[in-house]
Amino acid sequence: MLSVFLAFLLPFILFFIATVWSLFSNYLIARQVGLPIVIVPISPENPVWMLLARYIIPILQYVPFGNGHFSRFCHIGWEFDEKARAHIELGDAFMFGTPGKNWIYLCDADAVHDIIKRERQGEFARPVELLAMLDVFGPNISTMNGSDWQRQRKCTAASFNEQSNLLVWKESLRQGQQLLHYWKDNSHVDGPATMAKDTRTLTLDILVHVAFGKSFDFYGAREKKITSGPLSYRDALALILENAILILALGPQTLKKLAFVPQLGRLSNAAEQFRQYMLHMFEEQAQNVQEEKAQGNLIKSLVRASKDDKMITQDEVIGNIFVFNFAGHDNTAHSFAFSFMLLAAYPDVQEWMAEEIRYVVGNPDVLTADYNMFPKLVRTLAVFVSHVRR
Repeated sequence: MLSVFLAFLLPFILFFIATVWSLFSNYLIARQVGLPIVIVPISPENPVWMLLARYIIPILQYVPFGNGHFSRFCHIGWEFDEKARAHIELGDAFMFGTPGKNWIYLCDADAVHDIIKRERQGEFARPVELLAMLDVFGPNISTMNGSDWQRQRKCTAASFNEQSNLLVWKESLRQGQQLLHYWKDNSHVDGPATMAKDTRTLTLDILVHVAFGKSFDFYGAREKKITSGPLSYRDALALILENAILILALGPQTLKKLAFVPQLGRLSNAAEQFRQYMLHMFEEQAQNVQEEKAQGNLIKSLVRASKDDKMITQDEVIGNIFVFNFAGHDNTAHSFAFSFMLLAAYPDVQEWMAEEIRYVVGNPDVLTADYNMFPKLVRTLAVFVSHVRR
């Protein structure tokens, strides 16, 4: 009985010893740099910890050893909780010593700019092994180095142009009007506030239009219904983005094996349906490119680079489309939500912006506003840019 018990404990003991040894080795390396060091006993890139941290960290505040650096820094998104406090205490640059890798955190703009510039020149290589989970739907610009990164950057950079900005402008006006009507509808006054969820839907609808050239009418969080049938690509992508960390940590194949769990099964179906939609749209856009009928959206540029220039593969097109949505969705949705809350809290700023919009747009039918008006909205741009930078 004792031997069985020891055999059961042995893997955990070996894992603990390996973790402590790695942490000690990385600490010795960190000391040579000369920056302030924060010991983090669990690697931030540990996928299991990514999933469990948000449930465990709140409990640790009630445990004597759970306070301090562990509960402050040992979870995804600690930067948003800390804001400038960590740098005020530790300086413009400090290091995390972890069992996986050592991390340097900077708040000096010149240093960050220099590092990014030298990375693009090939002097620094991004840790693709940490970003490999982003390959969940195919290789993409976030997981490449060297010549492959330059090749993909050339393809993807062409997708972000004035034509894409025009699509954002027109769809934002349409979605914004529908969102406003939804919020003003008295039939939705009951129940909890849904602004955060509604701004996620608003952002997703705009991204879907710009990425795929497809338009959906806005529907609010209280109008959403869970269906058992096939999902639209908008709904499939929404479910994927809402559970992105889980998908990135487990991967589609593992999700498929765990499909007997209802929530994971629905997520697995969403991932498979999204991939099938992407394959279908790739072929559709490829045909349109040959017939010169493709609309000016993101997938068009990537498909053209794949079919005409042979610079990017079909899997890389799908991978990059996912990363575009993954990278842009939460940031934009959160910026919208916080901006709306701050404007509600500061009605003088709201009126200041509204005065400019009335002057520039003039016509009460906002949907007819021309894209040339965009650079004239100086006050609006100032409010949103200052908020996003903060």
